[in-house]
Amino acid sequence: NGNYVVYSDNFGETWQILGTDANFTSCAPNGNEPKVEELPNGDIMLSSRKGSGRYFNVFHFNDFANDKTSGTWGSQTNSSDITAADCNGEIIILDAYKTYDGKKTKVLLQSVPCNNGSRRDVGIYFKEIDEATQQTAASIATNWTKGMTVSTVESAYSTMIQQQDG
Repeated sequence: NGNYVVYSDNFGETWQILGTDANFTSCAPNGNEPKVEELPNGDIMLSSRKGSGRYFNVFHFNDFANDKTSGTWGSQTNSSDITAADCNGEIIILDAYKTYDGKKTKVLLQSVPCNNGSRRDVGIYFKEIDEATQQTAASIATNWTKGMTVSTVESAYSTMIQQQDG
């Protein structure tokens, strides 16, 4: 049935589906095992498992300062930059510094098994995002760089969290 994002404004007493229309259209109709992350401007980014790689989509709020519920999803977009086995993975956005000038930036990290034929070689793809630019599914889906391999053995599902010491 695809992916949906649900939220609660009352600590789980009731739940709503974010950004659905009257037909309950999925934000990633072909995806499964999604992860979400809040972008610097408050929009919601979805990264979803697909046959080889990831689908991305972005929910843009109409007026984030005054209404945290109304807005629209873009279109499910395939990332051809991320080649990975059909497997779950994590996405996280981090504060970082550019090594060449020391300026602050935001970096997205996506963990996936990088061996497209099997669930081996879990690694991390990365990309810088501009805080001043409103992100779209298409802008999130492009310009990823394959970074380091974390594990060379069979290892499938991965997750990440930033520790207190950064």
